[in-house]
Amino acid sequence: MASTRNIHETIYKSMVGYASLITKLAKQYSESSRIRRTIHSTVEVEGEKFIVRTFAGDGSTGEGGTGDARAREYGSGLWSTTKAPKKYPIRPTKGKALVFPWDTPTSVFSGPTVSEKLPRTDDGDVILPMVMHPGIQADNSGKGYIRPARVEASKYLRKRLIEDGVNGIRLDIKSAFVGAKTR
Repeated sequence: MASTRNIHETIYKSMVGYASLITKLAKQYSESSRIRRTIHSTVEVEGEKFIVRTFAGDGSTGEGGTGDARAREYGSGLWSTTKAPKKYPIRPTKGKALVFPWDTPTSVFSGPTVSEKLPRTDDGDVILPMVMHPGIQADNSGKGYIRPARVEASKYLRKRLIEDGVNGIRLDIKSAFVGAKTR
C-alpha cells in the first residue's frame, strides 16, 4: 500500500528527528571524546521504506584514531557481547618485541611467568614478544552507546508518529476531497 504525500512527508520528518536524537544520545553515552566526534546518523528513503543508519568511528587505529569504536559499543575480549569471551593476542607489527611501560605485570602477558624477571629497557619499559589482552568493557557500563540511544529514541519516535501521523492522514484525506462533488 503506497502512502500518500502528506503522511510520507510526516514520517520522513519524524525519522529525521529520530536519527538526530539517536546521534545526540549516543554522543552522551559514549565515554570517548574521539568517538563522540565521529557519531552521526543518516536517513535513507527507498520507496516506502525509511532506513536510519548510525555510524561511529573512522576505522583508523593510529594516534587519535577511532578504531576502537566497535569495541566501545559491543565490548571486546573477555567482555565481548558478540563473540566468545576470550583474551586476544597483541603482537608487534614492526620488529620482534613490544616495548611499553608496565609496573605491575599480571596474567595478561604471555611469556615467562610473572615471578621471573622481565627484560626491560634502560628506561624501565618492559620488553615482551606478545601480550594476551583481556579486552575492554563496552562504554556506558557495558551497554554500549548506540544501542541504548536507539531504544530511548524509539520511545520518542512512537509518540511523534502517533501525534504527527494523525495530522498527516487528516491532510491527505482533506486533499482527497478538494474539488470532489458530494451529494
